[in-house]
Formats: sequence, C-alpha cells, structure tokens
Amino acid sequence: MEIMEKEQKSELMTILANVKKNAKTKELRKDAEDLLKEFDYQARTNISPKSLPYGLRRRVELVRAMSLEPKLLMLDEPAAGLNHTEIAELMQLIRHINDEYKTSIIIIEHRLEVIMGLCDRVYVVSFGKEIAIGTPEEIKKDPKVIEAYLGREDSNAATE
Repeated sequence: MEIMEKEQKSELMTILANVKKNAKTKELRKDAEDLLKEFDYQARTNISPKSLPYGLRRRVELVRAMSLEPKLLMLDEPAAGLNHTEIAELMQLIRHINDEYKTSIIIIEHRLEVIMGLCDRVYVVSFGKEIAIGTPEEIKKDPKVIEAYLGREDSNAATE
C-alpha cells in the first residue's frame, strides 16, 4: 500500500521534483538539474512524468537513477513496451551513461537487439539454468543458445 502511495505521489510531481527527490544534498540537487539538461529535459522539467509518452517516462526513470550517482545500474527489461525508435534512443542513453559516467550496467532483457547492441558479455539462461557465457559474437554461434531460443531443425520436417 505504501509503495503505491509513493508511486502516485511520484507521478504527480514534476520531472524536476522527481529527479531532485533522490538527491540528498544541495550539491546533488544541482547535479540533478545538470542531468536534466544533459539528457535534454530542461524544457520539460515542470510537467508531470505521467503526461509524457511511455518511452520518455522510461528515460526519466534512468535520469532519476543517475541522480544517485550509482557505480552499478541494474536494468530489468528497460526496452519493454518501447517501439523501435524509442529502443534506439534508450540504447544511446545507456551507452552514454556507461561511457560518460563509467557506470557498470547489468541488463536483463529479452530483446536480443538490445543485448547484442549494448553488452560486452552475455549470460544466457534457459529454464533457470546457465547455458552460455561469452561475447555477443560467441553467443550468436553457441549451439545451446541457438537450440534453446531458435529451436533445432527437425530432420523429418524437410520430408513432410
């Protein structure tokens, strides 16, 4: 119940208030304003994130997370519900966070283009069991991954 109330209050706050909420000190609050400028939100800081399209709301969530200056950022399905353009923008933002802030990022994602486009190392799980670890190139060629996610060719299928 308390979590829902916090989320509702968060939706009613402006984007600037949402990002500043995480900042504990005056210096971090200034950094929050700088983050909003850097991530191109300065013109929209006085509106509620709820009034933004879904893709932009997801970006506000990332900016909020960055206001805490994390060393490790964990993202669970960040591309869920996004269209191709929004996914490309999200990937660009994630790359920027990793490159500019040297923030380590762990991503759980089912959209392969996101994983293959962003990750240096990939850990593949099927039915709760590890089936492969490697670079995106190694993962693409791994027979266990291909079988688990693409299925294997049935030798009888060609004759039916």
